[in-house]
Amino acid sequence: MSSVHHQVLAALLVALFGSGCAQQQSTTAYTQAGHEDLPVLNKMISTLDDKCQKESDHAACMEGARLASAHTEQRLNFLSKACFLNDGESCGLAAYTAHSLGKNAESEYLDIKGCELNNALSCLSAGLNSIETAPDHAQYYIEKGCSLDPGNSQCAELTALVNKELNSDNALKKARRLCEQGKGSYCSFLAFHNMSVYNPKLADYAQAEKYAKKGCSLNDGFACFYLGTLYSETRSSKGYTLPEDQYQSYQYNLKACRLKNPAGCHDLGVKYLQGKGVRQDEGKALEAFGKSCDLGNNSGCAEYKHLKLIMRR
Repeated sequence: MSSVHHQVLAALLVALFGSGCAQQQSTTAYTQAGHEDLPVLNKMISTLDDKCQKESDHAACMEGARLASAHTEQRLNFLSKACFLNDGESCGLAAYTAHSLGKNAESEYLDIKGCELNNALSCLSAGLNSIETAPDHAQYYIEKGCSLDPGNSQCAELTALVNKELNSDNALKKARRLCEQGKGSYCSFLAFHNMSVYNPKLADYAQAEKYAKKGCSLNDGFACFYLGTLYSETRSSKGYTLPEDQYQSYQYNLKACRLKNPAGCHDLGVKYLQGKGVRQDEGKALEAFGKSCDLGNNSGCAEYKHLKLIMRR
């Protein structure tokens, strides 16, 4: 990561650390208010841990996080559990704690989860972490983060960073080289770049299809999802027409979902629900929406709840 990226990351972590500090200060005050006895405090934390981990009690998870010492595995465990109880802010705090413990891969995963739960700082952090490795993903996370928190002072710099990376000739050359070497995520990036979602006039669907097929053959879930999107309707650019093919769209969404791509699972559910490219099946639609939800896709959760209610009538 470049020094500029480090500076932006530091600013984002300060924002996250502010929340962490506030919680840690309340812990100190709480301890001084009559819980100086360490064994008693440990017993309280142990009880909260049981309720949090075994009973999925969100309030217990948050109280445990408040009582646990900062920058410890114990606090990370409480916050991570709260995160997976669909608390986006806890995901951001868990990501910061994981980062402070040197668990960068876990921190990045938690930020992505937090972003799916609409935590702006998690989106921005996830975007920054993926600028150099997957600029298309970074663009999505940063745009989402800035839409959730339009006044965030880091948005302008992050947007400039990702646009520079996306439009850099060197970045594209590097992506082409690594795609040919079998790095599926770079094929996915090239597919997304050529789809030009944010400016369709610049799209090159022939190239998008080519790179998405390559990435999907390398088991990149995003690439398979992009193919599902490409074949969902007829598209034309630069003298090339990509005809609608609902069966292929279904097949690629199915593969994307099997590769645990949350958007792919969501669109697979839509295919089953509408009977596009596959026989209509509400049960399979519900299953696909449920998997999408489990993978952190909010739309998948909403569709799952809605369909569940309809099926109960």
